[in-house]
Amino acid sequence: RVLTNMFLDFVPWGSGAKKIAYAASFGVDNWEYKPSNERKCRKLAQRLDAVSVRESSGVALCSDYLHVEATEVLDPTLLLAADDYKAVCANVPKSEDRYVAAYILDATPEKVEYVKQEAERRGVSYRIYGAGSDVSLSVEEWLALFRDAESVVTDSFHGCAFSTIFRKDFVAIINRDRGASRFVSLLGKFDMLDRVILDSTCGELPTESVKWDRIEEILKSWQAHSLNYLSKNLCR
Repeated sequence: RVLTNMFLDFVPWGSGAKKIAYAASFGVDNWEYKPSNERKCRKLAQRLDAVSVRESSGVALCSDYLHVEATEVLDPTLLLAADDYKAVCANVPKSEDRYVAAYILDATPEKVEYVKQEAERRGVSYRIYGAGSDVSLSVEEWLALFRDAESVVTDSFHGCAFSTIFRKDFVAIINRDRGASRFVSLLGKFDMLDRVILDSTCGELPTESVKWDRIEEILKSWQAHSLNYLSKNLCR
């Protein structure tokens, strides 16, 4: 039932309630549903009033397998500005140390070693944290780690997103177990594919600085497009 819940199967047919998907994600660029689930989800998807996805590959998957037209939009975290998030973590004291923030979801000895080498190269310390049940960070503390970092190393989609929001130099280690398409689609939007490395045993942050003013222009354009999708479909 969990899969079909994501397609709002619990909303009664003919209830009059609008059913809209915003920035849904398959996580991968290949179709993974079994035939029986595909049929159920296709029927449910076609009951939705509007569908949007956060990866370009998701547009094709929706068309080819669910037979619905989907719009590509930004992940909702990217609809807010850095100042909005800074206000949330304003009570967390600013770090006096210079450090590399390493937001790593699937830690390996190779990734840890990469982080250590990146910190040593910069002459700073490092802080490794994840998102497991053993993590004790509050939301505010989590945001502040990005806010105060000199640079970021991450294998997380949202690690890339918040590095972009806070204008941090970063490197994205492709996390194949969680799908590479989400990284490629996000960073491709902002012409930052040079931030991606496929293997944590090689590669380092590009020496050329990020053109943040240009990225801000692209971000504003995508924000306007994404908010227009919501406005059009919530108000019609």
